[in-house]
Amino acid sequence: MQQTIARMLESVGPGTRATDVAEAVWRAATDPAAPMHIPAGADAEQWVKEAA
Repeated sequence: MQQTIARMLESVGPGTRATDVAEAVWRAATDPAAPMHIPAGADAEQWVKEAA
């Protein structure tokens, strides 16, 4: 667990904030046209682009 937390603290790339998650959940709950998977945060958006 300590190693995982240490790696997270050392991260310098884009990350996800609590507000990113809240916005994604709100969109999923209120937007009938929302996709099944909604990336929450800059890092998730980057991963989606790389996977495409």
